[in-house]
Amino acid sequence: MKIAFINGINGDGSRSTDLLCEEMKHRGHDVVDVNYPKVYFWNAGLRRTQLDRAQRLVDATKDGDHVVAHSFGCLLVRRAMQMDRFFDKVFLFGPAEESNTYYPICGARQIHIIYNPFDKAIKWGAMLPNHDFGDMGRVGYRGPNDRRISCERDQYYSKEDSRHGFYFKGKRLVTWAEYVEGKVKSDA
Repeated sequence: MKIAFINGINGDGSRSTDLLCEEMKHRGHDVVDVNYPKVYFWNAGLRRTQLDRAQRLVDATKDGDHVVAHSFGCLLVRRAMQMDRFFDKVFLFGPAEESNTYYPICGARQIHIIYNPFDKAIKWGAMLPNHDFGDMGRVGYRGPNDRRISCERDQYYSKEDSRHGFYFKGKRLVTWAEYVEGKVKSDA
């Protein structure tokens, strides 16, 4: 089984998921970097944009693969599940999703949500009217009871940035690589 990596909006993942992808490749894992045309806040809420980008994730994976996503990429993972893709282990970093969303029961075996209560980008995105963005990346999962879902709080206070992509920098990159690796190897 491979591990797919999918980034958020306003970038190509080179400062986020691509770094974790490279670390996991260096550790000997079969990885795939799922690239898609750039998305911005003004078109990220369009269902056709979401489904188009989610289809790229579906096309790059097979049932039973693992997936790591950041921000808007997390919403794309849920859309891929709704398109009948089954993932084994899912890792959602700073998800730009409603905290009370649901994940299709046949969409994943395990879902790990990593969030930061001080994430400014998630806070601002959740305020957009008529948009699918929400506050899960700040508060964790608060939806229907689902034993597949676990939440990990990773607080980050730096005033220099939006506190949104720190998971993929410095020591935290190694910490989260070890976390993903441990979960992927458990009961494999």
